[in-house]
Amino acid sequence: TLTGRPGRQLEDVHASAGAVFMTFVEAFQGSRLAFKTGVKPEQIADTSKIDVGQSRNAISSEKWQASMDTPLIAGMIDGLGNIINIPTNMLDAEDTFFKVLSQRYYISMEARKSARAKGLTGDDALDYVTEFIVDPPQNALIDSQKKSNYLVFQEEIDGIAKGLAKARDIPGLRYLIPFFKTPYNITRVTFRDGTPLGLFTQEQRRMLLRGTPEEREKMLARNATGMSMIAYGIYLASEEIFIED
Repeated sequence: TLTGRPGRQLEDVHASAGAVFMTFVEAFQGSRLAFKTGVKPEQIADTSKIDVGQSRNAISSEKWQASMDTPLIAGMIDGLGNIINIPTNMLDAEDTFFKVLSQRYYISMEARKSARAKGLTGDDALDYVTEFIVDPPQNALIDSQKKSNYLVFQEEIDGIAKGLAKARDIPGLRYLIPFFKTPYNITRVTFRDGTPLGLFTQEQRRMLLRGTPEEREKMLARNATGMSMIAYGIYLASEEIFIED
């Protein structure tokens, strides 16, 4: 049953977590397909940790226009390309796996929230939630893509960081610095969302002072989690459980 005040509730978290476990097979299948072909499930956003600006399998007999009259050379080029692409293909597979899980979680959560807002209960609510998850509305799909990108550190960058990223357009520099968006997002999530330092940003101050109850709860929960992990890390270091060689 879906009862109580609008918004997210603990029972929604339990049900959505169950939905995540039920999608493990789907996540593995999507991950396997992404590794083998580069094709990702239609519902997830097509982002990647590697952003070198080139298409998949740039080293191939087709791209290099190897003659079919020399199949041995063409096969060697394809084999070399496949070996070189293994690390990037594995990253794509890992991203796909966690994106599928996180997106299904958020869509399930939004489905239950929407059903409650419409006052649905019993079988009507169950049918509505099922249809919502199978064929989510466009706005819920886009929102879930943004949230899943956040969890795998693939949020789009803007401002000064976007300008710095453009510096990698210098020929050859992208191969020296293939990762920019991911380290930047990890730093941003750690210090902006996980510590009070985030209050120096306008967006975090807005959420704290004028945000919706859900935005405020999410912000405080992330801060509490981040500071707890930092404090625990400091404790481990003080006890010399973690030491630097």
